[in-house]
Amino acid sequence: MHGVRPNQQSQSSSARHEQGRRSRALGRAAGGGAMAALLTMTLTAPQTAAADQSRHCGRHAYVANSGSRTVSVIDTAENSVVRTVSVPAGVSDVAVSPSDEHVYVTGGAGTDTVSVIDTTRRAAIRTIHVGQRPEGVAVSPNNRRVYVTNARSNTVSVIDTATNRVRKTIDVGRWPQNVAVTPDGSHAYVTNLRSGTVSVISTAREEVVDTIRFTSPAAAPFDVAIAPDGRRVYVTLGPGTDAVAVIDPREPESEDAVAVTLPEGAEQLAVTPDSRRVYVTSGFGHDGVSVIDADTGTVSRYLDIGAGAEGIALGADGSRAYVTSGADARVTKVVNTGTGRVVATIPVGAGPYNVAVAVRRG
Repeated sequence: MHGVRPNQQSQSSSARHEQGRRSRALGRAAGGGAMAALLTMTLTAPQTAAADQSRHCGRHAYVANSGSRTVSVIDTAENSVVRTVSVPAGVSDVAVSPSDEHVYVTGGAGTDTVSVIDTTRRAAIRTIHVGQRPEGVAVSPNNRRVYVTNARSNTVSVIDTATNRVRKTIDVGRWPQNVAVTPDGSHAYVTNLRSGTVSVISTAREEVVDTIRFTSPAAAPFDVAIAPDGRRVYVTLGPGTDAVAVIDPREPESEDAVAVTLPEGAEQLAVTPDSRRVYVTSGFGHDGVSVIDADTGTVSRYLDIGAGAEGIALGADGSRAYVTSGADARVTKVVNTGTGRVVATIPVGAGPYNVAVAVRRG
């Protein structure tokens, strides 16, 4: 068992605000103080290959509006909404296939469904029944599988995209919140909010093969993102820590694992295509985005964008970040990652919490 060391160069946390937080985050562990979580992992470590750096992006960003049960389709060239798609069930998280052909929308609280949107028709074409309270969603790089976290069922549903049916249900930790798939498609990482763990699923075996445990009472793993080169996994550890854990999947027992403390809040993540920077929304009532230098493991910049900062997605070249406002406003902001300035503010639906942009590898 090895410790996740707090980064000594990181800034101290500010006062935490949870007002206006959406109901889907109920049950997060709370607490303050410096992050001193311990992580343990079984000996079988997933191997991830370097991702192909040739990347192409879909022309659209998709914003999940939980308050209006819609998905806003944004033209990323024009920075404007070109279509608003109604979703029959609820709306929580959103993921788009690498081919940019389909968008998958989880229903969230009070539902057991995932809606499938055809991006050509720009309409919901299918409803898939999964576990109770589906929250996070991710599509495999080969477009063949969709992974859905079912918070109330403590499971992950594996959907076959050819049939739009659940082919496997996998038991994970308590209140699985979000999920990310490695660039080579070999593993899926699932944050378990209430058990303070991350489950590592072998996509070939369709079972949990490793568990990362954060023993600090303040740790409530919320979001997860994997660097495109496959060398690091990033996990936000909840409002009680204002921290991001950095894990090397190739050396799970390495003493080099650290927790980077942010200026305020740590909710959702996005990693640049070159794997050199990590953008972290403050969420939980804050209005900023922290930028982590992946090489040094320190916060290199803090962007105060105003009007809330909840979900985040990056374009293919990393030059633009799309940041949703959550309950604070009905907007998605486009940030120039070079200058750190907001270059567009796009009106969307009510309660925009999550956003996805299609990125194709190869």
